[in-house]
Amino acid sequence: MKWMHLLPNRKKRLIGVILAAILLVTMRFVWPFVFNGYAQPKAVQGVMDLRQWDFQLKGKVKLRGDWTFVPNQFISPAAPHSDLTHATFVKTPHLWNAFFDNKKTTPLGYASYRLNILLPKNNNTTSVEPVIYAFKIQNIRSAHTLFVNGVPLGNLGIPGKAKASYKPENYPYIVLTNIKGNEAEVILHVANFDHQMGGGILLPLEFGTADQIITGKKYAEMSDTAIIVLLLLLAIFCGFLFSYQSKQRHLLYFMLFCLSSSLYLMTNSEKLLIATAALPFNVYTDLQMLTTIGIVYFAYKFIIWLYPELSLKSILLVIQIICVGYTCLFLFTPMTFYSLFLPYWYYFLEIMIIYMLAILLKAVWIHREDAPYLFLAAVALMCNGITYILQIYDIILPFVPPIDLMIFALSLMLLVTHRFVETMEQVKNLSLQRVRIEMAFLQAQIKPHFLFNSLNTIGSFIETEPYRAQDLLGEFSTYLRFSFDFTNLEPSVPFDREWTLVEAYLKLEQARFGESLQIYVDVAQAKDIRLPPLSLQPLIENAIRHGVMKRSEGGSIRITARVIDNEVELAVEDSGIGIPNEQLVSLLSKLSIDSDFDETPNTSDVNGIGLKNIQHRLVHTYGKGLIISSIVQQGTLVKFRIPKETAKENDIENTFG
Repeated sequence: MKWMHLLPNRKKRLIGVILAAILLVTMRFVWPFVFNGYAQPKAVQGVMDLRQWDFQLKGKVKLRGDWTFVPNQFISPAAPHSDLTHATFVKTPHLWNAFFDNKKTTPLGYASYRLNILLPKNNNTTSVEPVIYAFKIQNIRSAHTLFVNGVPLGNLGIPGKAKASYKPENYPYIVLTNIKGNEAEVILHVANFDHQMGGGILLPLEFGTADQIITGKKYAEMSDTAIIVLLLLLAIFCGFLFSYQSKQRHLLYFMLFCLSSSLYLMTNSEKLLIATAALPFNVYTDLQMLTTIGIVYFAYKFIIWLYPELSLKSILLVIQIICVGYTCLFLFTPMTFYSLFLPYWYYFLEIMIIYMLAILLKAVWIHREDAPYLFLAAVALMCNGITYILQIYDIILPFVPPIDLMIFALSLMLLVTHRFVETMEQVKNLSLQRVRIEMAFLQAQIKPHFLFNSLNTIGSFIETEPYRAQDLLGEFSTYLRFSFDFTNLEPSVPFDREWTLVEAYLKLEQARFGESLQIYVDVAQAKDIRLPPLSLQPLIENAIRHGVMKRSEGGSIRITARVIDNEVELAVEDSGIGIPNEQLVSLLSKLSIDSDFDETPNTSDVNGIGLKNIQHRLVHTYGKGLIISSIVQQGTLVKFRIPKETAKENDIENTFG
């Protein structure tokens, strides 16, 4: 859109997130109904007419509609019609609570479901081979046996007529059948003596050719697996980040949220955990409920850690009490008891989703930089939560790939990455600011006596050699200009710039000391490199003040640059008094990378901040620092090396950065 470039980046992100949220809601709740392919038939009075249904063209069907329901009775698969005295027709899928023939609804009991499926004639199929059909059973609470044309094809648990003769079990599975003829009679014996919210068929059975049903189940398992792997990878990633940044508690909460979400997917939908580990029914049902607590609690903790001022502590306390209470309920009481309180838990989930969404909307309203990511995550979570809640109330939506969970996880990952990059940027800026402050301070450490001596030296030439005094005054001006240039504190500078400062300093000192100071320079091989600013002049100053000028007769300074292997070595050597061994050991210890950068910043001599500052910058830039060797009464050599590749990289960075 042409007008988008006129908006600030924050508004662009916000508009993009809102459009993505609208697209997500549309795909989750509108697209399945508008683009759901062929209109599927429904059972009418216990009969599903599929005689005109082309499975090869239109695909599998969900066995929705009016099933025959016989409460408090297991009808005979051999003669089902003789057992239909108390039969009625019930909408399926649906909780069976209201369809028993007693005076009040009941969630506990046993019953039979019956559906007669009219199949296409064999000559309507395009396949030469006989058609192998299949059923996918998804969620029947809490035990059942499946019969097709009087033959038992599958069961989970034991659907007994009393609690003592009943054993619960519930997870998706597939059965294949070679139906002879054009009619299939499906009978389900179902029992529920555990779940107080109700029993019966909670998700519709799927029916189609074997290839269609098997492929559909594999696709659903792959979708679950992909999201589980994504969530686990995000959890591992945040776990690593948290191990390095333990103060960033939102990383811990997001990691625990991802783990809870992955465990929730493993125990719901295709229930992959049961396929890989034979867990008892009560264990994985408890896990199902505990993961919902983990999801809502850690999601809330994650949000309020980022926006603590948008939530009240009293609300957090209430949420913690409720979550701890339900955790104890799920862990220490049987399903027969805790399922009585599940409706209130679902109400609490709805309230929490609304409350978290309100926090995020408020964060967006007050212009938080990272709020758009959380807003999109909240919309995705809301879509998933609404779908889950609708299933609780027997409103089944058409199947859609779990795009809401994928977008939710990726949105939070974008948020975590944004926060992490922002933190690293702050650390980088603080580090750069520290170096610049140190550099500015070092530049300010010009000795008053050097200024006085330089001015006196220049003044002494005004009458005798005015032209030389004029030249020295220019050099003095150059020296001061480069020394006090606090506005240009780059990590590295061209060698020519550094040498301009050194050359001005040397000319002033040589004018002051005359022939007692001999200077030898060979730096041609360093002209194309970059180096940290003020890394050479303090070394030369130390060599003159604490080496050469300590001798009554003076001495010499030699400044060289040479290429060694793939490095440029810069060296400052003097013929001064040298450094005693004990003092040299102490100095090297202070310059160690492990020593604190805490010298009293009052000098730039060998014991002051000058050498320590140079050492600090060299080590953190190139990995190695100053090399100092000295012989008493013979002189001192100080040198350091700069990798030629690093110098080139610095040049490119400062050219384009």
